[in-house]
Amino acid sequence: MFEKAFIPYLASADCTRTKQDPIDQCMMHYFAAIKAEFADLEIETIHDFQTTPSKRPRVLVQTAGHVSGAVRYYQRKDLLSDPWCPERKIFGVCVHPEFGGWFALRGVAIFTTVNCPELQRKCPREILTTENEVAELLRRYNDQWEDWSFRDIIVPKKRYSKEQREYFATKPADRLPLIEKLVASN
Repeated sequence: MFEKAFIPYLASADCTRTKQDPIDQCMMHYFAAIKAEFADLEIETIHDFQTTPSKRPRVLVQTAGHVSGAVRYYQRKDLLSDPWCPERKIFGVCVHPEFGGWFALRGVAIFTTVNCPELQRKCPREILTTENEVAELLRRYNDQWEDWSFRDIIVPKKRYSKEQREYFATKPADRLPLIEKLVASN
């Protein structure tokens, strides 16, 4: 997403004149392109940053990724032996079978008028094989997500680039120089 969609988007759009997150702008751009590509179909797009009037997410993207079969969403309830105190909130996280830990699914496109009764449901693969691996994933994600080690709970086929890691490790308010550098290098 970063190198193939985001950087080209930055190079073609002026993301400096709005307070909206450039990643969100980029996703709206590409989701609009999906709708244009399938203009003869009704498509509802919901982004991960959209909320209901009561400020709840319009879509739980990690759950959507799980039910689509694209990723496996690991949660506390997947553990028979829970190592945390009951009062502690433990957030779940997705693991992709090739790319490892993954929590930023950016949205969904719902083809509301497409009816495919013969379409087989794709169940998510079990990627982690032991309860200890699941507990370690949840521990890394909840206690040290900033070091990105949860992403490497399996050996990923491809890791985030140095530029992508730098971008996401930088606070949004401090990203403008990075955006300018990314645009200049392309």
